[in-house]
Amino acid sequence: MFDKALNHTTPSTRLHTLPNETLIDIASFLSISELRQLSKVNQRLNDFVQDYSKRYRNNGIFWALPNEILLEVVRHLDCQKDRSRLARSCSSFYVLVTECIFRHDVRYNSSSLLNFAAKRNLKAMTRRMLRLDVDLETRSTTPRTASNKKLTPLATAALYGHSEIAEMLLKKGATQFIAGSRVPLIVSILAGHEALALLLYRNLPASVVCFENHAVTVLQMASIAKMARLVEHCLNHRNSQSQRHLDDEHVHNLSSALVRMLLVDFSDEDLLRRQTDEHAFQIVLMLLRHGASPDVRIQIQESPDITARIIASRHPDPRIRNLL
Repeated sequence: MFDKALNHTTPSTRLHTLPNETLIDIASFLSISELRQLSKVNQRLNDFVQDYSKRYRNNGIFWALPNEILLEVVRHLDCQKDRSRLARSCSSFYVLVTECIFRHDVRYNSSSLLNFAAKRNLKAMTRRMLRLDVDLETRSTTPRTASNKKLTPLATAALYGHSEIAEMLLKKGATQFIAGSRVPLIVSILAGHEALALLLYRNLPASVVCFENHAVTVLQMASIAKMARLVEHCLNHRNSQSQRHLDDEHVHNLSSALVRMLLVDFSDEDLLRRQTDEHAFQIVLMLLRHGASPDVRIQIQESPDITARIIASRHPDPRIRNLL
């Protein structure tokens, strides 16, 4: 008798077969986002949610407001977060509200959202803002992204390695210079984004070869960062120019790049650990092949003059030690 009671199962009632009165009771406990999920179950529940929203939810009337009134509501919202929340509340006017937000930001906030989009790799947002009369060189940021660096959107994209954003900005006409220095290229190299550094280097004029206000050249910075592809591109770029002879200035640049790169792994310990470094080895070969001298004395900051041959004797890679 007890076995029969345990084995007895009550027929299950499917959700889409429930009467409307029961569904209304269920819907009254659901939030707007939960109602949206409910509407995706099947067509009947989708029709029910739409009808329920129009009849019983006050914000259903708000969704039906004409665009002119909706834009007036947006203009009276002082907080940017409130505007963003309003835009996300309903897909039917997301584009309209965000367009109003972008135009307001361009007009009153110096296009600060462009830096916001560049930092977070928001490609769709960047494309929409670039269609407006946006300030490509803005250094304004939203409070969340505020910093002392005051970077332009291109420099921000370079810092975080967002190549597609950087390419869009370059095509639109963004400059690579901030106060006379190639800050986007500098930060991309320092952050280790080689592909983006290559993109920025290829977009530079052929006559520009050194960092303004910096004692380090592109070749030297690429060597320090061990970016073999960028080093190769720098060397091939110069060789493709009309003047290919090895003058003293170019030899010094090559030799300085060699010294600076070898110093990265220099060790003054008594016991030298053996460790191969393919990127470093390839860069050494390229620099020597293009005319770098291991015996040219290079002074780096306040240190005494030193040659690449001396530094190489304390390098972990035995191939580099044997080569020099």
